[in-house]
Amino acid sequence: MKKYLFLVICILGSVNIFGQIDLATSSVQVIGYWEKNDTRTYLVSFEEYTVTGSDTTSRELTNYQVDITIINSSPDSYTIEWFFRDYSITTDNAIAQMFHTVYEDRKVIIKTDKLGSFIEVVNWKDFKQIISKTNSILKKDFRGAKQKKEIIEDLKTKYSTKEAIERSAIDDIKQFYNFHGFKYILDEQIEGQTKVSNSWGGEAFDAKYTTSLDEIDLLGFNSVIRMKQEVNTKQLTDVIYYTTLANGLTK
Repeated sequence: MKKYLFLVICILGSVNIFGQIDLATSSVQVIGYWEKNDTRTYLVSFEEYTVTGSDTTSRELTNYQVDITIINSSPDSYTIEWFFRDYSITTDNAIAQMFHTVYEDRKVIIKTDKLGSFIEVVNWKDFKQIISKTNSILKKDFRGAKQKKEIIEDLKTKYSTKEAIERSAIDDIKQFYNFHGFKYILDEQIEGQTKVSNSWGGEAFDAKYTTSLDEIDLLGFNSVIRMKQEVNTKQLTDVIYYTTLANGLTK
């Protein structure tokens, strides 16, 4: 089973996140309170590891930096550029090593509403360049014909439409804006349904989430908001089973 650890670590300050704390109701409303040309840089770490029984059998660690710039603002929305750079990866997986060069210097432009909640990817058509760039690298440097075809087909599925990109290709961006635009009450849980990207390819998994405001720090005038996600176990098990079966049949 594959598991993932995703951390966003601020290294040069933070994009202003304005949390309105209402002491009378013990609540916090998270608002993106930004100005045009605001820019911040973050370090992102993504860890993927495979567990067999109680043993970790493989591990991959990817680090990269992202420059976030508010390129336009209006009374109703913000347009924001995410520029991904300086990728490094620790892995023995040749395919994974290849992908960090594909994503280098990637630019994603998104739009949020006036509160900072994610609305859409603006430059989604540019993602087709990732497929083209990957195809060129595979033809030149990678000789596993079957794996090459599977990678290209997976990328075509992930980046084929605006909806597919927003569903499964920008998890780091969507996580950043996840809490924006909502009002949270101390110790009250908010439950709902969402979609989680499928790293094996194919449709995203159904998932349940629970969000809660766990702490209000009056001295520091900040708060702790936590979210938990639970992926549909049947969908996850089926994908793992059929992927494992397919790999076994092709060896």
